[in-house]
Amino acid sequence: MPEIEEHLAFWDAFDIEEASLEALRLHLDESWQRVNQIWTLHFKLGPLAYKAMNKFKEYYGELFEEKEDELAAFRLLEGLDNKTVEIGHALWNLSQGLAPDVAQTIATHAAAEVVPALKKTESGRAFLVDLEVYLAEYGQRSNHWSLSLPSWTENPTPVCKSLQDYLRSDSDPRLKCQALAAERERALAVLRERLQGYPQRARDEFEERLKQAQLGMLISEDHNFWIDFSATYKVRCVILALGQRLVEAGWIEAADDLFYLHLEEVRQLHGDQRVLVAERRQWLEQYRKVKPPPRLGVEPPPEKKAAGEEENPEPPADEPGVLRGQVGSPGTVRGRAWVVESVASFEGLNPGDIIVAQTTSPSWTPLFATLGGVVTEQGGVLSHCAVIAREYRIPAVLGVVDARGKIADGQLIELDGATRRSRRVRCWLF
Repeated sequence: MPEIEEHLAFWDAFDIEEASLEALRLHLDESWQRVNQIWTLHFKLGPLAYKAMNKFKEYYGELFEEKEDELAAFRLLEGLDNKTVEIGHALWNLSQGLAPDVAQTIATHAAAEVVPALKKTESGRAFLVDLEVYLAEYGQRSNHWSLSLPSWTENPTPVCKSLQDYLRSDSDPRLKCQALAAERERALAVLRERLQGYPQRARDEFEERLKQAQLGMLISEDHNFWIDFSATYKVRCVILALGQRLVEAGWIEAADDLFYLHLEEVRQLHGDQRVLVAERRQWLEQYRKVKPPPRLGVEPPPEKKAAGEEENPEPPADEPGVLRGQVGSPGTVRGRAWVVESVASFEGLNPGDIIVAQTTSPSWTPLFATLGGVVTEQGGVLSHCAVIAREYRIPAVLGVVDARGKIADGQLIELDGATRRSRRVRCWLF
């Protein structure tokens, strides 16, 4: 954290508004060097965090051999305070106790129109002050990982969408988190009682691995807040400021046109770039429509079972109406599928719907408070999606091949998030 904070302080101390074009170019160069440093940290932290959690799961299995419940070890990592969950809880707090006319305005306008509508009334403007405080603390993120996407601070539409969902729900996510923490401590007390008959060395190793796994869980979520989003936002601000100077010089049409240029081109930029930007925008739009294959190369053979390893036969591959995946969060739910192709896809999402996505971003966390469940094409039991789904107690089925192609918007589906290996995990289509 001290190193991350030093980088963030560097960006905060630079006066973007008063900087000259040349000063901004030099600032972007140093910013890019710091991006490399901070993402080097990212890729050191991630593997350490996941290794700690996996090592704890392995040791838990050696001690207790509870093969019927693959998620038992991870329940001791639930209900821990972290920045990702904090974002959702803070937004829930903001949605409570609103003036009646403010609540009515939020509920009855399209998410993109909420802020302009609130500006028209005194009570609405008072609420926007509170919203700005929230965005100053948590809004330095977009709804996916990219320098080119606007942050919540720039476009609070995703936040307004979550506020609308919260107003239609009475399910307080803070209470769920408190319940999870209480269950975690009760389960831990039972396990410690069981461990009384084990050697002291085994008990000590259990406590140490648990401590490291819980720290790993916090790091796996908190690093998203500080590195993936907060640092990315700071660099985005530098690029947009430089882009605005180039707009004023007549070299590009809009500040975010700079995202269509390579870094080296920006360093050496002189003269009108509008034709080049238009060509690259068209090129990118064309390739956004191309669906990549799920993998490249030859499919590897299935792993051979070790001698004595328990066989768990898969259900028939052609079982009608069933898509199979991996359990991310247990439970069973039936609801309307909402296929998410982009951030704009959230408009129209209702409480109780089941989102179907390639993967999920930490910025989607506030949505989890009102979702019925989650289906993704990617991810595993320690992915962000699985962790947050367990925190919000909603079923999640992950690794469903071509889920967005096989499930249609509005289709009724049922998630069977069973944790028994013999049953697998299924996504029924109706």
